[in-house]
Amino acid sequence: MQLLNNGIKADLQKYRDKRFDAERRELHALRNWVNSLQKLVKDGFDFSLSLKVTKNPPNVKLEHGSSSKCAKLTFKVIDLLKVSAPEQFFLELQDLINGLAGIGNSELNLSNALLKVMPKKRFTEKGMLRVKKELLKKLKTFFLEHRKPIDDESIKFHHNSQVIFFQPENVTPKRKERLTSFLTFHPELKTYREMTLLVGEISRLSLDEINGHQIRDLAESSIYSKKLNAAIRTIKRHEDDILRFVEFFKQNPELSKAQRSNMEFHNKKFKEPFESGNNLLKKERVLGRLNTQLSGKVEWFLDNE
Repeated sequence: MQLLNNGIKADLQKYRDKRFDAERRELHALRNWVNSLQKLVKDGFDFSLSLKVTKNPPNVKLEHGSSSKCAKLTFKVIDLLKVSAPEQFFLELQDLINGLAGIGNSELNLSNALLKVMPKKRFTEKGMLRVKKELLKKLKTFFLEHRKPIDDESIKFHHNSQVIFFQPENVTPKRKERLTSFLTFHPELKTYREMTLLVGEISRLSLDEINGHQIRDLAESSIYSKKLNAAIRTIKRHEDDILRFVEFFKQNPELSKAQRSNMEFHNKKFKEPFESGNNLLKKERVLGRLNTQLSGKVEWFLDNE
């Protein structure tokens, strides 16, 4: 089960990266580009030369709404920074501010912030340089306002995605509500929930209800990650071993149900004799140590060699 869950986690991370993190990286790259431009200006380079050094801002994908919006605004700001005549600059800046009206909260915040730094009287070159520097600061704030909701959604997705792995007996009313809400927002992830429930039947159902379909019904897919497909192949390859494990519990009904789902304690005890040294190479010594470690009878299934 752990092998399958690790494969599913790889797919969830891939989904999270595509849905949230890729756009976050684009917004972060835009911010870094502005930082580079600010550093050059701070070092004494004029805006025209600084723009030539930094070249164009990083590309973004059109399907990413927030980063696309930020990229479009960035190119408008670049055109403004290239203007050298104060009167023309402030005229075009006012056009930019007017164009931001009625679009959204972040645009409203930006327009209000830019109005506050506009000169009240004369349009001078000194005032233009001051406003250009402020414009870059406000642009980074604009990026941050668009990135923060994506950051929050990405973190929320990471926490809520864990409910996919809960078996029915561990699903409380609160977890059920989270699971329903999560799969409603991300319906394409229902297949992973169904997969965990299917394989979970091996440890959840009564032994008589386990007939092997829990493994045979698993199927690889081109949309799954390599890690998940590898996990599915491994589970199917060891189907006989897993079902033989089930038969063992049928033959030993006194063993608790908890031991079917978590044998880590017994696995560690079993491995200890083989990690103790070369003095345990003989069959009798290995069996003797195992009997002691596991406090029970151990059968030998290897060929006598």
